Amino acid sequence: MPSHSNTTNGFPWFAIRTRPRWEKLVHQALEGKGYEAFLPLYKSRRRWCDRIKELEVPLFSGYLFCRLDLEARRLPYSPRRAFEGL
Repeated sequence: MPSHSNTTNGFPWFAIRTRPRWEKLVHQALEGKGYEAFLPLYKSRRRWCDRIKELEVPLFSGYLFCRLDLEARRLPYSPRRAFEGL
């Protein structure tokens, strides 16, 4: 989990709510745009009728964390349009 100290880039961590089961896709999109994002995952065994599979599942379903500069308030685009799944 991200610590409360802002040592990396000086910006605080924020929780971002995503559409259900879109956490990994939004995480990749944020990192692709240059943001520092954090998606805590855990391994879970899921059983289907014919097999058991180990999956990496988000610790907080529908949420991920990202460092953002809210003071600037100058985004060149709307976050909802730029990232599918928000």
